[in-house]
Amino acid sequence: MNTFFSYIYNKSQQYNFHTNTLGLIRSLLALSSLLFLLFNPIDILFHTGLGVPNIPNCENTVLSSINLFCIFSFNLYLAKIVAIIILIFIILGYFPKFTGILHFWVAFSINTGLITIDGGAQVTSVLTFLIIPLTLTDNRINHWYHSIKQKSEYYKIISYLTILVLKIQIAYIYFDAAISKIYAHNWTEGTALYYFINDPISGASGIRLNLLNLIFDFPLFLIITTYFIILLELTLAFSLFTTNNRIKYKLFILGMLFHILIFLIFGIFTFVIAMFSALLLLLLPTEKELNKNLFLKHSLK
Repeated sequence: MNTFFSYIYNKSQQYNFHTNTLGLIRSLLALSSLLFLLFNPIDILFHTGLGVPNIPNCENTVLSSINLFCIFSFNLYLAKIVAIIILIFIILGYFPKFTGILHFWVAFSINTGLITIDGGAQVTSVLTFLIIPLTLTDNRINHWYHSIKQKSEYYKIISYLTILVLKIQIAYIYFDAAISKIYAHNWTEGTALYYFINDPISGASGIRLNLLNLIFDFPLFLIITTYFIILLELTLAFSLFTTNNRIKYKLFILGMLFHILIFLIFGIFTFVIAMFSALLLLLLPTEKELNKNLFLKHSLK
C-alpha cells in the first residue's frame, strides 16, 4: 500500500496539468454545448414528447431546483442567453477556478433539463463534473495561458488523480460502447451500419444516403467496417494501459477520423466535438503545452 501511495506521489510531482491543452479540452466541451444552444430554437429545445410532459422538467427535486432552466423557467429565452454567455466566457478561458463549476452547471442543466438527440450532452455533463478539481486548483487568469508552476504538493496530487479518473471514465465509455455492440444481434452479424444509415429518423439522407448505400452494397466491406468499429472502440478503451505515445497518437488520429465519419453520416456535430475533447484527455499528454502536444513530433518520442 505504501508503495502505491509513493508511486502516486512521485508521478503527481513530475507534472503540471494546468496547461493550455487543458484549456483546449474545456473549450471544446463548452463549444459543443454552445453550438447545441445556438443552432436549436426555443421551440425545439423545450418541446415535450411522449413520456416527457414538461420541458424543462422542474418537479420538486433537488436536481431540478439547481437546474439553470428551472431557475429561469419564467423566461426561457433569458435562460438560453445566460447559458450562452457562460459558455462563451468559458471558451475565452478566463478564471478557470470559478468557471469550472459554472461549466458543469450549464452542462448538467442541458443534459437533464432539455430534450437532446445525441450522447454529447451526457459526455459533456460527466466530464465537466469530473474536471472540477482541476479547475479549482488552477490559479491562472486564463486557461489558454502557459502553465504556472504549481507549488502545492496536494494540488499536484489532486490534479494527477483527476486526470487519471477522467481517463478511466473515457476508456469506460468506449469499452461500454464496444461491449454493448457485441451483445447486439445486428452488430454481431455485421449489418448494423446498414440499418443505422437507412434509419428514417436518425440516419443519412439525400446524396449522403445514396453514396453510403453504394459503398456498403458490398457485404464483405460492410461486415469488415462494422467489426472494425467494435475493434477500434475496444482498442481505445484498452489504450489506458499503454505508455507508448506513438501508439496513442495513432489511435488519436483514428479516433478523430472515426468521429468525423459519424458526423458525415449522421450529422451530429456537437457529439463529435465533445468526443474530440474526450480523445484529447484519453490519448494525448495533457501535462504538455498545446504546441508540443499536437504539432511537434518529438514530443511523442
